[in-house]
Amino acid sequence: MKKTAVVAGAVIGAAILLVVADYFAYFGTTRTEQLDLITMNFITVDEETGAPVTGVHARCFQSNNNNACSERSGGDPGTVSVSIPVMKIVTKSFIFVQNTTLRETADSKLKIMFVHADYANPVETFLVSELPEQSTRPLTVTMPKLLANKY
Repeated sequence: MKKTAVVAGAVIGAAILLVVADYFAYFGTTRTEQLDLITMNFITVDEETGAPVTGVHARCFQSNNNNACSERSGGDPGTVSVSIPVMKIVTKSFIFVQNTTLRETADSKLKIMFVHADYANPVETFLVSELPEQSTRPLTVTMPKLLANKY
């Protein structure tokens, strides 16, 4: 009976030691690239009244990439959602993810144009490296009226 308890204790202790050693990456790490989508939500409001603007579409640009995102359907009226594909570099040990970073792109700036027939098309610029922090909350985009519609 005592032998089995000692053997079980040794096995459990060894397993705990292996997990702790892997947590601190004593056995090394591997780096892989994974495709991921970052979803950003924008609330479009009229510049003069502050009312939500429906029917707005988004178009994303980078140098040498005129289609850098895709618009997602659904959501609340006056909200535009876009999905931006990014490559993540994941560094992990056998069990644990040690680090996740975005792979650098040729152009670090992403420009998003908000298109509506009755409004000027404002353009917002974001750094690709800051997209994960920006995607945590909806961002407000002010839509100015077209000058031709004012007269």
